[in-house]
Amino acid sequence: MSTALVTDSTAYLPADLLAGLDVRVVPLHVVVGGREHAEGVDIDAAGVAAALRSFIPVSTSRPAPAAFLSAYEAAAAGGADAVVSVHISAEMSSTIGGAELAAAQSPLPVTVVDSRALGMAMGYAVLAGARLAAGGATAREVAEAVRATCAGATVVFYVDTLEYLRRGGRIGKAGALVGSALSIKPILGLRDGHIVPLERVRTSSRAIARLEDLAVEAVEAAGRRATRGTRSRGHGSGGDGSGGDGSGDDGSRGDGSRGDGSPGDGSRGEGWLGVDVAVQHLDSSDRAERLAERLRARIGDRGAVRVVELGAVVGAHVGPGTLAVAVVPRVAPRVVPPDVGGSPTGTAGDTGDAGTAR
Repeated sequence: MSTALVTDSTAYLPADLLAGLDVRVVPLHVVVGGREHAEGVDIDAAGVAAALRSFIPVSTSRPAPAAFLSAYEAAAAGGADAVVSVHISAEMSSTIGGAELAAAQSPLPVTVVDSRALGMAMGYAVLAGARLAAGGATAREVAEAVRATCAGATVVFYVDTLEYLRRGGRIGKAGALVGSALSIKPILGLRDGHIVPLERVRTSSRAIARLEDLAVEAVEAAGRRATRGTRSRGHGSGGDGSGGDGSGDDGSRGDGSRGDGSPGDGSRGEGWLGVDVAVQHLDSSDRAERLAERLRARIGDRGAVRVVELGAVVGAHVGPGTLAVAVVPRVAPRVVPPDVGGSPTGTAGDTGDAGTAR
């Protein structure tokens, strides 16, 4: 049985990572000055950044269901027996609604998964599922791996201004920061598909330094969760419930870790597979590269760090100068019995439509 993956353009997956994998990408749409474009096809991040800097109106919209149906039909024509379709959080876009409508008309079974994320947090989950599928995993096993990878991810980001998020209606609980002193630089995060405020600092340099620290803390927390999970399985205990829910640790170092990459952080345990880290940016490549170099030095062989530019759709809502870090622990595949899981055509978790075409 062959399973194909479909995702949308907000995964921002580099072409070199997709090579040899059965993944189809459906582009979202960007409207710049009244003209509609397909993300990654006839508009890029630089075009959107230039429009935003010039105060040209920019908006975004979801793909039509027909675009998803075309991708599912192409997967069937390519020999796939099932599709796992993974998309941007339903809390930030109604994209998943189009995928659900298309799944009902698809010539093959489609499992639609709400990633509760975006960018490379979703992208790495798609890659994990695609690699499993290439090895012969079932659609249920692929969907399970995608969900687990998304749930374990940590995303933190810094924006030069909250204005673009406010205009696009994606600001969520971070809206409480609007109207703060201009000198305040917000550190934001993703939690259960929502943008949430994490911290406020006084300068952009301090904000970027905090992004670095928070990313390293996320790597260390992932190592501790992996170690605890291995121990609880080995002793038959129920564990402490800290793994797999995407909530992470509270940042405390009460377990004796020094936070400097020493074995005390738990990241050399038997259950540890390492992490993938993406530094993402819009029109800020120099700062992104410098941040990535510092993270490589601090993370070492615990994970791989790469720089990936945000695309036009997300860029339209966060604005130029944005820096984000996604820390995505690698998840060991778990075999899902045939009688476990939902129907082949359906969604993972709460995928309520956001209510508007975005």
